[in-house]
Amino acid sequence: MKRVVFIIFMITTFASGYIGCYSLGCTQFNADKNRYGVVLKSTGIEYKKDLNSNFKEVIGGQRFKKIKLYLGKNCDSLSKEYGKGKWSMFERGFFVELENETFWFIDQEPDIDVDEPTGCRVDEVYVGCYVEGCVLFKAIKNRHGLVLKSTGYQYRFTSSNPERVKSMKKVDKRVIYLGKSCDVLSDDYGKGRWEWVNGEFIIKFRSGVNFYFIDQNPNIEATDKFGCIGN
Repeated sequence: MKRVVFIIFMITTFASGYIGCYSLGCTQFNADKNRYGVVLKSTGIEYKKDLNSNFKEVIGGQRFKKIKLYLGKNCDSLSKEYGKGKWSMFERGFFVELENETFWFIDQEPDIDVDEPTGCRVDEVYVGCYVEGCVLFKAIKNRHGLVLKSTGYQYRFTSSNPERVKSMKKVDKRVIYLGKSCDVLSDDYGKGRWEWVNGEFIIKFRSGVNFYFIDQNPNIEATDKFGCIGN
């Protein structure tokens, strides 16, 4: 089964720092490593992709307010402007999810020695929509299938980075287990089934709650003889 994930273009990693994107745009961050982790200090200079999908400084562009992001060795993060949160690495970079903003650093990796057993890594990120809204899920793969853990913050799915919807309220965090036999389990919604339908995957609980993951496929090898393909 062909795997479809977020389409994210390659960017240039600058020797002097990083390029991070958030709701206002993209800017450069310089990194200061210390015994607690790393501090990312933005320059406030606007960057955009050129025709070769490389980030370049925008001459005469915006000048954003300078900010600092603190990334700790236990996957914790902090910003005076945007609050507390967590940061995570995944196969296409890392992101910092705070109370009032999310920063995406694609094709880059923070220079930090983490103390967490997981290494602050997740296998993938998804945006799933249900009756309460659309939320970000961090996915961790294991021998049984996939564990989806929502952060509670609401997002829009886009063809690049998931877009934070700051005007929407935070919802309760959820954990959903996807099995290789198309089975699903959640402490909140009970048992059910997941399946592929028309280029997306859907989680259907017997309780009547459904989660829709538009234009996304779970990173899981289904053992069901029909490949978990629905109608």
